[in-house]
Amino acid sequence: MLNKLAVPWYITTFFKLISPFIDPVTKDKMVFNQDLRNYVPPSQLDKAYGGDADFEYDHSIYWPALDQLCRDRRAMYYKRWVEGGQQIGEYEAYLRGGDQAPLKDEVPL
Repeated sequence: MLNKLAVPWYITTFFKLISPFIDPVTKDKMVFNQDLRNYVPPSQLDKAYGGDADFEYDHSIYWPALDQLCRDRRAMYYKRWVEGGQQIGEYEAYLRGGDQAPLKDEVPL
């Protein structure tokens, strides 16, 4: 099977030319054209790249779902901002639902 993500020949040639000048530890880290199944489970890898997934994008299904997800997250973000006292410069970690306390709960220095 031809790897569609293969590195072009001129890049491979370039690295072969400069590899004698590269530290051996660094050179061992330079690996090209690996099988994607070593890094992505075949069930999640598209068939075009050697996997089992046969995904077909349908805009009429996925776009409304993404749009609703964005609306829900925006509403949650705004609700937390209002609950936090509508402070300009509020912590992003608080607004996104993390463990960070809002600015209004901090003790002034």
